[in-house]
This record gives sequence, C-alpha cells and structure tokens, in this order.
Amino acid sequence: MMYFLVQYILRPILLITNNFKTFNADVIPKKTGALIVCNHRDNFDPFVATSSVYNKHFHFIAKKELFKNPIIAFILYTSGVIPVDREGVDKRMIYKSVELLKNGKTILVFGEGTRNKDQKLDLLPLKNGFSFIAAKAKVPVIPMYMFGVNNMCKIWLPRKKIRVYFGKPISSEQPLKKIVEQTKDSLIEICKQGKEEYYGYKESL
Repeated sequence: MMYFLVQYILRPILLITNNFKTFNADVIPKKTGALIVCNHRDNFDPFVATSSVYNKHFHFIAKKELFKNPIIAFILYTSGVIPVDREGVDKRMIYKSVELLKNGKTILVFGEGTRNKDQKLDLLPLKNGFSFIAAKAKVPVIPMYMFGVNNMCKIWLPRKKIRVYFGKPISSEQPLKKIVEQTKDSLIEICKQGKEEYYGYKESL
C-alpha cells in the first residue's frame, strides 16, 4: 500500500517540485535478488529511496520498535517491511530476508544501523549483518548513497536538490569481512564522487 502511494504520488511530486535525480539505477538486477546498502541521515530516507527507482519495490528491514503501534505495523507489514530485533541474532528476520532475496526481491538496509547525525562524518561504521544475509542468499550487494533528503520539507527552498547514487554490485561469494570492507569503500567513493556533482567540492557533508 505505502509503496504505491510513494511511487505514484510522492515520486511525481518530488520530480516536479524538487531537483531530484537518480544515477546508475541500472545496476540493480531486474530478474534476480539484490541487497542494497544505503547511508542514513534522515527519517524521510525510506520514502526518497523508494521514489528513486520507478516501478521497483524495495523491501526494508526496520527495528521492531516501529511495529508497536497496530496501525503503523499494518502499514509496514503490507509494504513488505521486515522487522528486526537488534538485540542479538534475529533468525526469523534472516530467514525471511534470504527467502525474499532467493525469490528475486530487492532488500534495502541502512548499513550504519542508525541515523548519522554528525554532519562532519560521511559514513558511520557499517554493521556486518547484511554481508551474512547476502552471502546466504547468494545475491550481490549494491551500495547506495543519498544527498539532500533533509531538504525535502524545507518549503522555502525552491527546487531543492536531492540526489541518489548507486555503485557497482559487489559479489557476496567471498569472505564476509571483505564484503563489508568493499561496501564501505564503495560508499565512501560514491560519496566523494557525488559531492563533486552535488556540492562542487569533495569535503565532508
């Protein structure tokens, strides 16, 4: 339900009212599963991420605390969001995620595990759980970096600049530590390249 509202209402609004562009979305497999690892700065990140690629349904993994409210839980479940218990290893979440990926679905995770509120840091340390899920499902990891989402609700800024960048797929058929390292390196490189187009310089956000 939420997916269709975002794709067919929010996405056109973003395209009309904002300077909203997506780069390299063609790296996302069309017929097989993939696990996207994205940076996280704003509460609106999931909505912009969902709007970034036309007619592509991303399944998100979200903390179980968001499911406490029955109405919100209904919206999240019907949107394909997978709850995760961040205390320990959530086997149910892992099983559900691997199943979706093996069935050709795309899952998006915010690899930092929380919002990065430090404007001087481009990326917080990545949690390593995504590497295990990708390896178990034998699907590629795709780095994703977003800029400008925090400007989305600033109505006093005309044509707000919002950018979404995708990096080259990373093989999950290698040691988990390497998957995490390569994903981190790719996100940092995407960030540097994105700044040149977004800000015109390479300094930290």
